[in-house]
Amino acid sequence: MEIRKVQVTGGSSYVITLPKEWIRSTNIQKNDPIGLNIRSDGTLLITSKMVDKQSEKIKEFTVTEETDQIYLLRQLVGAYIAGYNSIKILSKSRIKINVRTGVRNFTQITIGQEVVEETDKSIIIKDLLKPAEMPFNSTIKRMQVIVQSMNKDAISILKKGNKKIE
Repeated sequence: MEIRKVQVTGGSSYVITLPKEWIRSTNIQKNDPIGLNIRSDGTLLITSKMVDKQSEKIKEFTVTEETDQIYLLRQLVGAYIAGYNSIKILSKSRIKINVRTGVRNFTQITIGQEVVEETDKSIIIKDLLKPAEMPFNSTIKRMQVIVQSMNKDAISILKKGNKKIE
């Protein structure tokens, strides 16, 4: 076992140097990420093997005008429990209000699930327990799509005189 001393830098960070032989044998370069796993017994595991991206599990559902909101909610919860990172809801025509309501109910009762992309014919839900997975540009684009949809609905209501959105 090799002994290293802990140093303090800037008053708030602790630093320990790594053995040069280990750095060379693992082919670590300047600015490469290093994984640190704190074990339950207090030991610290240092690894150079980093998983760049978790394999993304995607579940797709196709909805129709007859899709039942409760049935859809059960499907979404099933996909959530099964560990899917991303859930896509697709439709050949415009997704109806009852489906959007079911999706909203699902995101409210689950942890980390958020709608990241939404169009007239699709909704994508992602597990965002890691906030960095939701890029800023996608968020702004989603806001634009929601506002456009609201404007279309308002114009439709005004033209038809029907207060119910279809």
